[in-house]
Amino acid sequence: MSRSHGFAPHSPGLFARSLTVVFVLLLAAPVLALLPALRPAPLDLQENRPLAPWPDLAAMPLAEASRAVELYVADHFPFRTHLVAAYIMVMERWLGVPVDAHLLGKHGELFFVMSDENTVRDYMGMRPLAQDELLRRRAYLTGLQAWCEGQGVAYLFMLGPNKTTIHPEWLPDWIQDQQGQTRQEQFLAMMAGTPVPVLDVSSEFVERKDQGRLFNVLSDTAHWNGRGLRLANELLVGAVRRRLPGLPDVDTSARMHLRDERAVTVYDEDVVPLLVFSDALSLRYDHTPAFLATVAAMPSIWLKPYRIVNDALPQKQGSAVLFATDSYFSTHVGQGGMPGTDKDTPWFPTPLPYLFHTFVHFHHDAMTRPALERFFRDEQPALLVHAYAERSMLWPWHLMDPELMALGEAVLGSPLLELTRAGTAEGKPVVDEPWDIREPTVISLPEAVADAHGRVLVTGRVQRIAGGGSIRLAIRGGAEEMAVTFDNEDEVFCVAVPGTPGTPVRLTAALAPQSEGRWLLLEPELLRQFRQNGTAGGR
Repeated sequence: MSRSHGFAPHSPGLFARSLTVVFVLLLAAPVLALLPALRPAPLDLQENRPLAPWPDLAAMPLAEASRAVELYVADHFPFRTHLVAAYIMVMERWLGVPVDAHLLGKHGELFFVMSDENTVRDYMGMRPLAQDELLRRRAYLTGLQAWCEGQGVAYLFMLGPNKTTIHPEWLPDWIQDQQGQTRQEQFLAMMAGTPVPVLDVSSEFVERKDQGRLFNVLSDTAHWNGRGLRLANELLVGAVRRRLPGLPDVDTSARMHLRDERAVTVYDEDVVPLLVFSDALSLRYDHTPAFLATVAAMPSIWLKPYRIVNDALPQKQGSAVLFATDSYFSTHVGQGGMPGTDKDTPWFPTPLPYLFHTFVHFHHDAMTRPALERFFRDEQPALLVHAYAERSMLWPWHLMDPELMALGEAVLGSPLLELTRAGTAEGKPVVDEPWDIREPTVISLPEAVADAHGRVLVTGRVQRIAGGGSIRLAIRGGAEEMAVTFDNEDEVFCVAVPGTPGTPVRLTAALAPQSEGRWLLLEPELLRQFRQNGTAGGR
């Protein structure tokens, strides 16, 4: 017996057809989204890397071409930024879990927390610089400043603050209760008493933060915004004028203006002030053969070096400025294209081109001493501005030249011993003559008193003149041994051996070639110049 429930059996036809249509639309969505009329506007994910470009398939092997196309598609497929944004919204807004890029603070404020540049961890004192890292930075910058001044080039170091440094009141309460010493505070304390001029704009930013936003709410919180850039430039121009009193009487503040633009971010829309410049008709790109040759020899960094000349000012010795910066001086500028994208409209993030005939801008990670030597020779600049972001203080300064570090330690009066043949049994003090090392050699160094940081420093220059391989240097002071291996043909070293502050230390150095070859032990050139003349690197 069957029982009726009063309704007809379900027909699968309409449901199946609807499901098929939805499935086909999902499959077709990426293709349809490629059409200009249907393609969605990408959201601003604030990605701190260049997206993969379309590869030159004709110039690649098949295996490499396949991988390059895969990377391009992964970076550019339709709805990519929207899907990433949805993921971030779910994780950060709903679940309260940071997704490696930002931390949500009070009033909807975002703070940059990506990888080692985590500004919140820095604010909390969770990743301080070790004493050795601080001392190396102090020695390098002191040596760099002394070397520049020895060639008639003024030097200025500048720091750009984190959003956490200026607006700790917007951080969650649990973070404000755990503040320790930041890396910037460590660095500034270590640099106090050195001859290096350091421009720290943090206090001025804190004083003026109620007069207008210096950092955005949501968009690109890793950098100051256009208003912050304008304030930083006003402070920079003031510091430059103090270093170089004879600069042209140009009102640079009157040439800087702000323009608000709308930015669509992962979270919401944000109003972003951009910095624009006026009266720039006398400025133009001028990439001379000498400039291009120097650029070709520099490490390749995302910020391509460029050179601007101001035809309204005369070209003469001391009428150029070198500007070595990072992304803090490469964002929130609202005119022109980045160098190489618009040759007719110079792009520049600072009013310094109004004050100098020649303005050369490059990333500080490409600032090698050979590149600076060529710029000094060709441009004869009056000033090198070296600007760093506070959040970048943790980066290993891979360009910290050991010879500049040794020069810096000499300028600071650190206990610095030079490795010569004076301590060998058969040797005698030799400074100007090279010492040919063909077999393992032990050198007894003079006694030295460890400095307040418990260090004695040893420097020298090792040069290979025949054969190959490497040479090992081991320096022993009591129970401590510091070892370094040299593989390059010509290398300067500056090694810190630990000891007890204020206590004499007797050091022994052992040089051991690791294979057949001939090596010279020489005096570092900059150290020799400084000891003879009180300056280094004169031109």
